[in-house]
Amino acid sequence: MPVKGLVEKSWRLDASDIRAALGRARGASAAVLARRPDGGEPLRIEVTPMGGTNPIRVGVRYTIRGETIDDHLFLMGAAGGWFIACALSTLPGGCPRRGRAVHLPPTGRVFGCRKCMRLGYTSQRQPLAARIRAITGALARCEAHLASADPSRQCGAVRDARRIVRKLLAASSRRRVGRRQNTPD
Repeated sequence: MPVKGLVEKSWRLDASDIRAALGRARGASAAVLARRPDGGEPLRIEVTPMGGTNPIRVGVRYTIRGETIDDHLFLMGAAGGWFIACALSTLPGGCPRRGRAVHLPPTGRVFGCRKCMRLGYTSQRQPLAARIRAITGALARCEAHLASADPSRQCGAVRDARRIVRKLLAASSRRRVGRRQNTPD
């Protein structure tokens, strides 16, 4: 499925923000701001606990383009922190994903995970040649730092190089998986 919008232009609602607001409100409604990474106008969301301990069902109410939306999300605690189940998980055959945040595209009505909302990052829209130039430049900087006499710069270069390799491996495995799914059986 092709990417439809950008994460940077969408409102982001963080699980930790919801949890903190509910903790301050102690069972009552609380306000949370969904922010846009591009610095756009934040969206004010009223959150209300609706029951449960883990997952916690949370009612959300917000107004977008003059329309008031009443919906609910599930907030889950885990060893790694707080997560939100994709709002589209409640539909038949719904999404099984959970994440630290859900997104609302400018043209959307409900929050959902990045995959369901078909959101990508600006960097994913760059031509392949531009991405290769950026990676080549980053690797050249790593090489220069490795040649340095300063051990802290050398350690930083190794960390940077590992991060670059992890990104490349993740990108190549996503491409392979996507190709395998599209092949006829």
